[in-house]
Amino acid sequence: MLFKHWFGHRPERNPPPPPPPARDAIEINLIAAQRSQAIIDLAIDGARFQSAILDVDDDAERIVIDALFPAGFIARPGQAVNVSVRLGERRQSFESRILERRLGADGEQYHLSLPPAVGCRQRRAVWRLPLPAATAAFDVGPVRYSARARDVSALGIRLELPQWLPLPVGSLLEELEFDVLGEHFRCAAAIRNLRDNSAGNTEIGAAFVDLPPLRQRLLERLLMQVQRQQLQHARRTQPPQAATAPAFER
Repeated sequence: MLFKHWFGHRPERNPPPPPPPARDAIEINLIAAQRSQAIIDLAIDGARFQSAILDVDDDAERIVIDALFPAGFIARPGQAVNVSVRLGERRQSFESRILERRLGADGEQYHLSLPPAVGCRQRRAVWRLPLPAATAAFDVGPVRYSARARDVSALGIRLELPQWLPLPVGSLLEELEFDVLGEHFRCAAAIRNLRDNSAGNTEIGAAFVDLPPLRQRLLERLLMQVQRQQLQHARRTQPPQAATAPAFER
């Protein structure tokens, strides 16, 4: 009995620590945080700050964030930073590093590294600017169509036609012309999705295919400027009790 008891006994072991979150899951949450304009918390050298995600660039393996709040601290390239993303009741933290600090016409930005690649990659996050009273025009073959421009991103545009236009996915919209914040753009775009809505109109999501690089950068700068203004407004209207960064989960 003693022999059986001795060899049948298994000492209790501490459970292994949970594995670090996979990068694809982190990126999904970062993209969601960017689109919802959520405030993120950062810990740098024992100090705590808040900021907002401006872009998640998977190709460059970096995150672009807005200026740090409270202001007055300048982070240096190479500094370690703990990033905490809160989405509703969920929170996810991961370690990163400052890659560079940029000062431009739009203000201060920091570029942070994404965690090492684990799992599949996600597509680059895109922020869309609603265009409440904008129009666009494009050619399909010999026919010129006029449409309402619903919103635009750095990568594409969403259009609505007042009639049903059954075009296959992949079709080109030639000579696409539209305006964003007083700037005129002209390029071709490929249809990525198409559907008819309840009003019988055609909604088209199209990706730019030959937007000149200088115009591409101008469009990105315009969108970044509007996004920054919205984030700054959200900070100013934030309740006072939410301005203090919460304790970080380890």
